[in-house]
Amino acid sequence: AVAVALIAALYGTCKTVRCSVFDREPGWEEFFLALASHLEDLLAHTVDPQKQTLCFQKRFETCDICLPLSHPQNHKLAEALLDKVDLGNFVYLVHENAAKLRALNAPISQGIGGIFPEMFQAVSANSYNTSFLFLDSSPFLWPSFVAEAHSQGLGAYLLGSGGRGLSREPLLVTAGQLQGRASDGDAQERMFDQLARHESWMIASETRRS
Repeated sequence: AVAVALIAALYGTCKTVRCSVFDREPGWEEFFLALASHLEDLLAHTVDPQKQTLCFQKRFETCDICLPLSHPQNHKLAEALLDKVDLGNFVYLVHENAAKLRALNAPISQGIGGIFPEMFQAVSANSYNTSFLFLDSSPFLWPSFVAEAHSQGLGAYLLGSGGRGLSREPLLVTAGQLQGRASDGDAQERMFDQLARHESWMIASETRRS
């Protein structure tokens, strides 16, 4: 949201930047509001007040990604998804909850649990091209996320370098059409090779835990 707001200010575009932060821990609200206030002060000196080119809206709510989207604790999140979300970011969040999001030794085709089956289904049924960007410390869960996304008719793309090591490449799940190198045939073939490696690492890790 910070980057989008600053770019909008730089180019003088007439945009409303809405930043909604959801977290299980309500204590993060204080830090989020402090950051948002700093951004508003910064934009006040960047945006021409005569043009009124930018409106920045902030919101903090609690949720639990390990519960279904339809659970009462995720009511606000479910509501937000109906309001034309352009981009949802899951940053260093899913790997630490892997044990609750995926049954041990379950087949990849079973997908992923928590909010994600209903969330992907809702986005797929919506005509708005919402995307979700996942950044995490490990790619172990990416094969399960890709399987879930594909089962709901969504696209999924790895945005990293595609190396053979245990990379931290981001995963993009989108209802829209991705343009560029990540969507070409060679890139898709590399992605499935990479997902196969991630799956083998995950199986090895779960075998040690079982």
